[in-house]
Amino acid sequence: MIIKVEYTFEGAARSRCFSVSQLGELQSAECMPIPTIESHGLGDAVAAGIQAVGGPAPCGSCLRRKAALNAATPGWLRRTITACLGWLERRRGKRRS
Repeated sequence: MIIKVEYTFEGAARSRCFSVSQLGELQSAECMPIPTIESHGLGDAVAAGIQAVGGPAPCGSCLRRKAALNAATPGWLRRTITACLGWLERRRGKRRS
């Protein structure tokens, strides 16, 4: 799965793409024309984590949990990744100074 995150940093529009490895690690990936993660919530993150560690196939209860978490936390994944990227950019800026 590839996740494209579009964000604004210091007034400039930016985007980055990430993929989840078989070991569950987040890795930088080549951006392709895919939908952004506007509506993805915590349910999608939990489902991706379960799939990354080789969990069972989603059942009816899993899909209901995913939908409930997404409804309760819309845009959570995008906000979290955007915040992490901003933090990394600030750290890099401090190291260069």
